[in-house]
Amino acid sequence: QTNLELDAMQAQKLVQGNNTAEAIKLYEKILAIKPDDANAHGRLGVEYAKLNNLSEAIQHWNAVTVHNPNDVFGLGMLGWLAYLQKRPADAVAYYEKVELIEPREAKLFHQKGLALIQLGRLQEAIDQFKKATAIDPNRPDSIHALIETALQSKQPKLALPYAEYVVRVTESANMEALTMLAKVYAESGMIPEAIQALQIASKLAAEQDPGSVNQLDQAIRELQSSPR
Repeated sequence: QTNLELDAMQAQKLVQGNNTAEAIKLYEKILAIKPDDANAHGRLGVEYAKLNNLSEAIQHWNAVTVHNPNDVFGLGMLGWLAYLQKRPADAVAYYEKVELIEPREAKLFHQKGLALIQLGRLQEAIDQFKKATAIDPNRPDSIHALIETALQSKQPKLALPYAEYVVRVTESANMEALTMLAKVYAESGMIPEAIQALQIASKLAAEQDPGSVNQLDQAIRELQSSPR
């Protein structure tokens, strides 16, 4: 291994130990010797972003795309930054470049979906979350985003299999999953199923979160009195 490779390994150890300042010094040292090291630019950008020094972060992420235009990491970070800065059209453009290079990256499909929500393009966002969950079926943030976006776009039946899946894999032992399923059932017109899900959630709440029992029981009563 070369000295630069050893320095890169040491820098990653510093990152893992949350030693941002020392990691920055080491990445800067690497770049002083090898200015076209795209990986070092990308990692250094992340460390500067942790310090909220976004101008330096952007400079290094842009350098990634200069030295290696096909670097998925650098393009992805520029896309994420654009999303955080409420520039969703720019974010989508970066993620589309990533998709051409790496069409099996669940995280980037998820992030593209979030940017599309900012643009109000809900159906396209749902499609991205579907792609993310197809690649990684156990990705909870994508599943949750898909359910929420489907409900927002008045498509509860689309959300239903995903909400049922979450309850199934958590073995009906997760209050949030059960209340989300109840919401999807209710908006799908499946009132008895919604009531049953909330009743299970209420029993769990009695042990896990007693303060929420009254709210859950009130929701059950409202559903029981709603027109069928």
